[in-house]
Amino acid sequence: MLLLVALALQALANIALQQWVLKPQFIAYEREAAATDLQRIHSAMRREVEQVNAMARDWANWDDMAAFARGEAPEFAEVNLTEAGSQSSQADWILVFRPDGTLHAELLARAGLALAPQLIALRQSNSAFQQRLIAPALAAPTATFHVSGLVNVGGNPIAVSARAIRTSDESGPVEGAFVMARVLNAIAIQRIAEQTVTTFSLIATEQRWPPDSSESRRNRSGLSVQFRADEHNAFRAQSELEAIIGEPFVMEQRHLMRASTEAAVARWSVAAASTLVTVLLVGSIYLLVVIRSVFRPLREMQQTIAEIRRSNDLERRVALPDVPELQGLAVGFNTLMEKLAQSERTLTELSLTDALTGLANRRGIQARFASEAQHAARGRYPVAILIIDIDHFKRYNDHYGHPAGDTCLRAVALALASTLRRTSDFVGRYGGEEFVVLLPYTAHEGAMQMADDLLAAVRDLMFAHAGSSHGIVTISIGGAVGQPQSAAALDAMFAAADKELYLGKESGRNAARLGEWLGL
Repeated sequence: MLLLVALALQALANIALQQWVLKPQFIAYEREAAATDLQRIHSAMRREVEQVNAMARDWANWDDMAAFARGEAPEFAEVNLTEAGSQSSQADWILVFRPDGTLHAELLARAGLALAPQLIALRQSNSAFQQRLIAPALAAPTATFHVSGLVNVGGNPIAVSARAIRTSDESGPVEGAFVMARVLNAIAIQRIAEQTVTTFSLIATEQRWPPDSSESRRNRSGLSVQFRADEHNAFRAQSELEAIIGEPFVMEQRHLMRASTEAAVARWSVAAASTLVTVLLVGSIYLLVVIRSVFRPLREMQQTIAEIRRSNDLERRVALPDVPELQGLAVGFNTLMEKLAQSERTLTELSLTDALTGLANRRGIQARFASEAQHAARGRYPVAILIIDIDHFKRYNDHYGHPAGDTCLRAVALALASTLRRTSDFVGRYGGEEFVVLLPYTAHEGAMQMADDLLAAVRDLMFAHAGSSHGIVTISIGGAVGQPQSAAALDAMFAAADKELYLGKESGRNAARLGEWLGL
């Protein structure tokens, strides 16, 4: 009888452990995962605004745009303020204002057409539109000043950027204000959901929960999230997304407990019930077996989960215990961690990629330089750096228009990438019309041969260029070769290559210059 009571108590302890220790631990971790999902959505929304702002910067600092704002180039609108022009920049709403704040030109395209009445009403009657966007842009203290963010138009999120119109050399006065906007419609929201590997919806502000009806917490990044229990072991999470005009958006996500977690908890209950049925067969030895094979692995799993939460190490996994009832729980947790880690890797890759050309962006180039500096220092092998600049690209943009300039950049990027021969060779877009090629295990002769091949690859594109003496699009290359022993040494090589590029452009362009060996 004592043995029966002991085993019954053991089974009840297992159930209590599942209900008040194990399950709350996983609910807390599921809520942290939901908060991380919302944080990724916030970041994706910010990237949409940053992309619009980058496009608006190129359009606003354009000589033809400045002339058009002054009323000197009416043909500019026929060439650029068209459906084709909006396709290149993925813009849905483009506005040009005179220095006195009056509207000069407007283009509604793509998704903007569906919201045309609301957008026009926003421009005409909403004083915040003038106060938050147009007035600050016209009074911009510097060429880099801008106002950007999300605008709430009838519950529809609009990524918008307003900038002062200036000439490309930024020498003249403010010629007006330029506004570019992109509608984040259902298709864009679905794309963001796929990029962040999650699902969410934007709901009306009045559907936001009162503070006293939900549990609120902040994640590691400071994002405030509210949670409310739902049916069937699910819960809902809400977070606000700020808007510079209009009510803030409310993002809501319904988060289901992972099936593997539910199954593991259910198997735990079955194990406890089996203990009661097999009391007479198991005996006193069963107590020792349970203590050694269940509580110790469970305690180790809880300790591992707590350490993961403290360190935010998404690559760490819990060890699989020998007990079948706990293996499903461990496998479910490890599967969840793998999905989170994959999402983190995907976001990191997106942050290192140039949206226009698909090459590494400036941040990606810096990361590759840091990695290559370590490898070169250990392996003591030569490295070549080539800096590439498209000749007279400003003239090309002014003559053919911004959409044609984007097409040219993509074609040159593809030609450069296709010319590289080895998987270790690297090319990225440093900014504007400038590219960087990194060639490990390459000495002076090999670097010069690669530079000649890159020159030929771009010439072979045969892109007409009325502003160049060569009649086609060409590039200039400056290079440096050395054996760097540190990241600082690689930076010195970059500066030397940039100097060679400058000297090459001074002496005629459409050529490559390679400096002497740098003993670093």
